[in-house]
Amino acid sequence: MNLIIEKNVTGNKVTLYLKGRLDAVSSKVLEDELSGIDSKDEVILDMEELEYISSAGLRILFSTSKRLSKGGGTLIALHPSEAVTEVFDVTGFTELIMIRDSLPQPEEPDHHLYPLRAIQRWMLDTHFNSAASTMMNACGLLHIDPSLDLEKVRDAINEMLKFHDIFRVRFVFDPDTGDIVQRFDGEIREIEIEDMTMEEFEECKKTLRKPYKLIDEQLYRLRLIRNPEGQYFFIDFYHAIMDGVGIVRVMFREIEKRIKNPGASFNSSYAALIREELNKDKAEAEKGTEYFRNILNGFDPLKHLPPADETGEISEHEFEIPIEGIDSGFFKGKHFSEQAFFMGAVILAMAKTTGQHEVIMSWIHSGRTTASQMRIMGIMLCQLPIRITLSDEEDVASLLSRVENSIKEGLDNREGIGSIYEEELQDECACFIFQKGMIGRRGEASFAGLPARAEPLPSDDEGSAAESTMDIELNAFNNGTFSLVIDYDPFRYKMSTMKAFAESVISFIGRMQENDKITVF
Repeated sequence: MNLIIEKNVTGNKVTLYLKGRLDAVSSKVLEDELSGIDSKDEVILDMEELEYISSAGLRILFSTSKRLSKGGGTLIALHPSEAVTEVFDVTGFTELIMIRDSLPQPEEPDHHLYPLRAIQRWMLDTHFNSAASTMMNACGLLHIDPSLDLEKVRDAINEMLKFHDIFRVRFVFDPDTGDIVQRFDGEIREIEIEDMTMEEFEECKKTLRKPYKLIDEQLYRLRLIRNPEGQYFFIDFYHAIMDGVGIVRVMFREIEKRIKNPGASFNSSYAALIREELNKDKAEAEKGTEYFRNILNGFDPLKHLPPADETGEISEHEFEIPIEGIDSGFFKGKHFSEQAFFMGAVILAMAKTTGQHEVIMSWIHSGRTTASQMRIMGIMLCQLPIRITLSDEEDVASLLSRVENSIKEGLDNREGIGSIYEEELQDECACFIFQKGMIGRRGEASFAGLPARAEPLPSDDEGSAAESTMDIELNAFNNGTFSLVIDYDPFRYKMSTMKAFAESVISFIGRMQENDKITVF
């Protein structure tokens, strides 16, 4: 039988029903059909009645998949026949394109009780112990482009909510043990567009930053607001279920796909990740735990943190400084990563500030390493300790090599980090965070492919939201520039002390670009 193709188009979703044989001759017919489809579309090839596929057919699927992915579209081979599935398996094609037995459906409520992941419990306990507020995540008010159709944005957000089970997460008390656990059966409440006067908008902004009620409550806030001056998207989520800039990027990407392709089925399951972790090899975790215990052995806040100030009152707890004199072009062709370079500068500054040759601190890894994980909005980060001993005169190349090796060792042992959180061994460590591809903490941002502006919100309790003793955040912006953010405990440090530390970091960044050896002490 020759190849028969039936076509159905719904919005940006193109479905081709294939029947017969896809061989060297008939593959040209499919190639012509696919070449006329926009690269931003979602293309579904229904292969239930496809009897045969040749290498020529595979080549066309592969090239089309690459073309669509570059343009933001997708190619899905839907419920292939037994004969076609066998060819996919034998050739390894299952690793090259998206093959599904059925199209994703919205996540059904999952009524099981799951333990908190170690990082979640650590965050939760840190919030209880260190903050007057449970609102630990920086919420954002995004002034979005006036040309965006707000109704389409609303529909895209509501569709996204259905297909990601992280939005169903609720914390509850386990009725048998009394432990705080999580479930994935919370109600999804669709958002609506809220039209406000300017006076109503100003009053609304005052109420947006409120502590979350943690037990059996919704743990995110999304709102679309329209007023005489523009359109706004408000985003906030509790830190122990979703985390920061990485999640915002995933969220924006999912919303943009659905604006361009209404009805597209992009989903992910955070509950599945938790189930997978519960079944992992315990021996691997024990090995990693021992590794991190050795890293943190002897940690002393009096030695490994900048000397504390006697402040006696809450002041500002965060500031951001642009880093002049370096851009992303500096790293082209280098043997070291941006993260290792900036972490090296922070390590040098910490040693200089403390007067200690040994630096013990932590660094953040997002935990996302595969394509499927990139779509999971649930928290996946790891806070991995690192330990570096410096000499009086440091060779920059050697330092960066040691930092890179420590990063690799930390990732190799990350299965054991859970016990370190549970034992509270790194609670007071300073933490380094490298955030690449920033959308902007303040100022310019991007939403749905169009310019947007992130606006600060009034807050009475932001000073209580410093998560740890000291967070050192290096932001890499899409335009190739960098900035340094220091978020610190205002009960321990004055801003002047932290600004002096920041100036030391920036000084070492400059010296590392120019010198082979650096005198630290």
